[in-house]
Amino acid sequence: MIPYKIIATFDHSPFVEMVIHDIEKLGVPQRNIVALPLENLESQTRIIDSIHRVDGRSILDGAMMSSTIFAVLGAIYGFVLYWGPIIWGLLGLVGGFVLGLIIELALNKSKIKVFSNRKSEVIIEVTCHAALQNQLIQVLKSRRATGFVMMPPR
Repeated sequence: MIPYKIIATFDHSPFVEMVIHDIEKLGVPQRNIVALPLENLESQTRIIDSIHRVDGRSILDGAMMSSTIFAVLGAIYGFVLYWGPIIWGLLGLVGGFVLGLIIELALNKSKIKVFSNRKSEVIIEVTCHAALQNQLIQVLKSRRATGFVMMPPR
């Protein structure tokens, strides 16, 4: 009989151990089962664009624009207010930055992910005979495989 290879992906969970146990109960030898965990890449959040990685807009753009506007307005109206243009310009700078940052965070709430909700995945490769294919696919489906592919023999 010609062996088939079935490759399946799983979220990293207890179902991985269960599916390996179920595959062994079907009669597949342990040496024909390979489980490889994947590592996630790029899980950190970008707040400021750099020259090497630019997505066109950073979180601080709106905060910087509003702080500039409020600093100019604070300096202009500071001439008629009690503390003077320098103090009111600095207060406008800080207040505008905070207000702009709050607005940016509210508008881009869905794009900002401080904690990545991507889980790592596990790839399982099983080498089995054609007679076990349907049973193996049923086991993979019952144990919540995210996807699978059957590689025909060469």
